[in-house]
Amino acid sequence: MKKLCLFMIIMVMLVSCGDDKKVVTSDDNLSDADLENVDISNDTENSDNESPDENIGDIGMDTDEVDDTDTGDIANTGDTKDTKDTKDTEDTEDTGYTCGNGVIEEGEKCERFQTKPCQEVGEIWYPINEAACNSFCTGWDTYTCIDINDLTCYQVYECVGECSDSICEEECFAKTWPAAKSKYDTMLECYDTKCPERKDDCIKENCKYQTDACKTHITCGNEKIDQYEVCENADIIDCGDIKDEGGEAIYEAGTANAFCNPNCTEWSGMLCFKFCSCSAIKNCVAINCGDYATADSECVTDCENLGSYEGKNQHKAWRTWIESCSSDGKTGFESQTCVDKGTEENPCGITTNDKCEYEDAEKHDDVIEEPDSQETTDSETSDVIQSDDNDEQGADEVFVNDSDEEQPDENASPEKSSDGCSILFLN
Repeated sequence: MKKLCLFMIIMVMLVSCGDDKKVVTSDDNLSDADLENVDISNDTENSDNESPDENIGDIGMDTDEVDDTDTGDIANTGDTKDTKDTKDTEDTEDTGYTCGNGVIEEGEKCERFQTKPCQEVGEIWYPINEAACNSFCTGWDTYTCIDINDLTCYQVYECVGECSDSICEEECFAKTWPAAKSKYDTMLECYDTKCPERKDDCIKENCKYQTDACKTHITCGNEKIDQYEVCENADIIDCGDIKDEGGEAIYEAGTANAFCNPNCTEWSGMLCFKFCSCSAIKNCVAINCGDYATADSECVTDCENLGSYEGKNQHKAWRTWIESCSSDGKTGFESQTCVDKGTEENPCGITTNDKCEYEDAEKHDDVIEEPDSQETTDSETSDVIQSDDNDEQGADEVFVNDSDEEQPDENASPEKSSDGCSILFLN
């Protein structure tokens, strides 16, 4: 047992010592004589403070203790959190670095968060978007600016129109920027869906907004009227000043204002009024929508939008009153009582305007009655002509008798002419 303990101690010393350690290749090569010749004097000195059992315990040290020790070393890195480098960053702000203080000082060209129109930064940029002051206040970041040589949306469309293959088209797309290409794609989608033959009339009717957006996305809003534009953003005019191609007013004057549309290509008449009276609106509904009780509300609204300021408001008040009425177990236009009462409470004006395509109610009735009046006149004329013929015939008979100078017999009885009058022939 003593030999075994000595062997264990030797092994510990071989592992822990530096230059004095010995290499043992195999436990089987150690004889009892070898163990007796081992010099343990140094170990004896060390054993005064540490027993063999304790050394053995160290060999089988619990790994949890090692982990705790290591963790403690790692946690003891207060230098990392309290470095002087971090404080040096604060010192740089105290050395006169003034970018961001809201004042443009010597060496600075701008202040943080300031912006400037791209075209004011340089003529190489389109007059859209804005440049931002860089983080050092020494110049302008132009990452949002567009090169003046890049193709606009409609220029891309014209470029592609001259191509005969996809390679050429891709080269056109490469000369533009994402926002312009997006507008181009939107316009082409409308063309392909609604106007595949690319006819102008179809495009004007179905894809005008997309086409206008492609044409003016660069110039609309630059405070001057450019190609394809008729107005500028925020411009306002009286509705009566909007003219058609023939120079005629499209809307009623003096009742509302029109605004320039988002593409700067036309005036928006959403707030404007047309020319039809209340009675003309009723005619429009009767012709296009049928009876009010069954009429499609969208159709009625379309007719209502043809009204003048007065006509539209009168019709709307009349229609709303009746629709909210209930009588005789019926509601709205299904109740004749409601219709009569609504008409009494909300009289409908009759103001004729040649620019309204629907005639007012009274004028419409007159037009309907004209054929009956004409037929009566023709009948009366026919009767007059027939009567004249009879009169002429009777006159001829009298003339013949007179010309023959024949005297009627005294005993002759009176005769009646064809027109019922008695004629007395005297002998």
